[in-house]
Amino acid sequence: MIQKVKNELTSNSPGAAGALTANLQTLQVMPPTATDVANAQQQAQPVGNATANPPGSLSVSASSLVSQMNLISTNAQALMNSCTAP
Repeated sequence: MIQKVKNELTSNSPGAAGALTANLQTLQVMPPTATDVANAQQQAQPVGNATANPPGSLSVSASSLVSQMNLISTNAQALMNSCTAP
């Protein structure tokens, strides 16, 4: 169905616009296939796997930017709380 919609997007043939509209409506209500679900699971990046070196520092690494930013924020807050104002 997706390939059919892609073809209709680039088609100049008469009736392509009507077919495109109908097929887009069909595509919008179609449930994901087992293959769609498997592909999405494989492409999903784990969150929460960031590590800091040394622990508690702002030097972090992770497989996703979200995980990195979350750990940097947590560690920065902890560092701020441990600092005393002059």
